[in-house]
Amino acid sequence: DFKMELQTAKAFLDLAKGLVDPLREFAAWRNERKTRVASFCEKIAECLANIAESAETRKPIEDYCGELNTYMDALMELLEGVIKAESLARFSMILNQATIQHTLIGELTASQERERGVGFIREAAGSFRGLANILRAKGIG
Repeated sequence: DFKMELQTAKAFLDLAKGLVDPLREFAAWRNERKTRVASFCEKIAECLANIAESAETRKPIEDYCGELNTYMDALMELLEGVIKAESLARFSMILNQATIQHTLIGELTASQERERGVGFIREAAGSFRGLANILRAKGIG
């Protein structure tokens, strides 16, 4: 009887391990995904900061057009499921507005309007930098 109980206990232990291992793997995968998305958000922030700096020094900003548009195209897919839907919509709007400002800055000659556009782009960069930091701080979850 004792041998049978021991075998049963071992079978339950093996079953429990079989259930825990996939959960650990999923948690590790999710944490790795958040790290990758945080890096993506950092790249967006860096691109926006470069646009703002170039606009302030009146250097060409066209170098960043393709990069920013590529980020815009990938944003929804990469952030979906990582942050809440409301936050996803907000960050999508922020990046969309920054893209519009980026386009307008090249055409603006009035310095006050140009400064306002640059300010918005800098704020957007800070928003994405902040999101990256939050994702890293949250880790698994």
